[in-house]
Amino acid sequence: MHASSRSKRFLICVVSGLAAATARAQDPPSIQSTIELGGLGGRIAYDDGSRRAFVTVPMRDEVVEISLRTHRIERRIAVGEHPYGVALGDDGRTLFVALGAPPGRTGRGGRGRLEIVDLSNDDRTSIELSDDSSGFVDPELTVLAPDRVLVNAAAGGFFVTVDFGPDGAAVRRFDLALLDATLEISPDRRSLFAGGRAVPSLVRLDLSAADPVVVPLALPASVSDTSHLASSPDGQWLWVRSGQALDTRTGLQVGETVAGAHGFGANADLVFVATTLGEIEVFVSATGERIDAFALGCGPLAVVDLVVLPADRGFIVLADDVVCVLARAPDCPSAPSVPDSPSPPPAALFVPTDTVLSWRSSPSTCAETFDVWLDTVDPPAARVAVGTTIPFVRAGSLDPGVEYFWRVVTTNATGTVAGPTWTFRTEPCEWPRTNFDGAKLQRDAPLGRGDT
Repeated sequence: MHASSRSKRFLICVVSGLAAATARAQDPPSIQSTIELGGLGGRIAYDDGSRRAFVTVPMRDEVVEISLRTHRIERRIAVGEHPYGVALGDDGRTLFVALGAPPGRTGRGGRGRLEIVDLSNDDRTSIELSDDSSGFVDPELTVLAPDRVLVNAAAGGFFVTVDFGPDGAAVRRFDLALLDATLEISPDRRSLFAGGRAVPSLVRLDLSAADPVVVPLALPASVSDTSHLASSPDGQWLWVRSGQALDTRTGLQVGETVAGAHGFGANADLVFVATTLGEIEVFVSATGERIDAFALGCGPLAVVDLVVLPADRGFIVLADDVVCVLARAPDCPSAPSVPDSPSPPPAALFVPTDTVLSWRSSPSTCAETFDVWLDTVDPPAARVAVGTTIPFVRAGSLDPGVEYFWRVVTTNATGTVAGPTWTFRTEPCEWPRTNFDGAKLQRDAPLGRGDT
């Protein structure tokens, strides 16, 4: 998604109480909370397991981390010049940030860069993407696979992929034959669609092919603006800014929404369209039927980015004019769920002595905190984290060849639940481990949040 207008302040909104697929919402969505970013916003990445949003702030050269449990900024992560596109790895711990330049100015050294941040220990990897000085203006970013990232150099009419392997990172360039394009990746991450921002146009590429071929799609006469694109959840429809839903194979029109959309979002059943009037309109993705509409409540602001939360719990919006997070007051009908999916897995062997302990908690509107206990005795008696709001913690410098016991205790406004005790055994000796580009990891890098 891309915004055509910018202002001096930006807004992040989290709104809940969305419509069901077959009926109007019973209650209108309500504002949750307001947070100042301190500068122009770029894009949002969201991890539902930890309920954290990461928002790029290009003019401050940083990414802002926001907790949807506490509704506040947890930290500001300095990443380099003009961060714009942002995405999280499937593990929720690896943050990918595309660096470039604002319109009218090239980036650092005339090149785009990919910055990779390990959120658990702040380890960094920086990868140069291209010698081309024209392309990386407000670069977008998408994670295609655990070992593959795509960055859009729209101004230069190309994109690059970064593949991570045992020998480091391999960067490859693909020309689009379409200048100043906005990109949309299909839900299965196999197809790429590029829409022209200046002139209505649409092309498709098969990302699973070794050498993807650009296939132009003929557009219906009704399509007048392709500067925003959004794929339906099943990948069969492509929504464009001028209000049409197109067949992704033929380009033929199969439905329509409101014209002049500034942002799109979708879940399994619904499509959410943010309008120029600061409203959200809700459509059934299978039929195109409009079933609901509501105002954001933050004024007539142009939406820049939109993230739909799972299970119709709400969505996050980045919009013009004000910086705020909108959310419903916490509602805790029951005690938290039992923590599960530990890493290292139960009874794991040869675990690194500087391992990161992580777990999953069921998504909830309740604010939750975690205490982590780790020891060489069962039950563990030493507490290594108190009241942290993120579902992982660095264990510290552990002894080699030792069996450890650990557990997580989750607390919300209703009660406290202790998880089971898990075990692992550390590796019998230590050896240097490397990051993506072969550099030795910083073993004692700070976590940066005071969680250890």
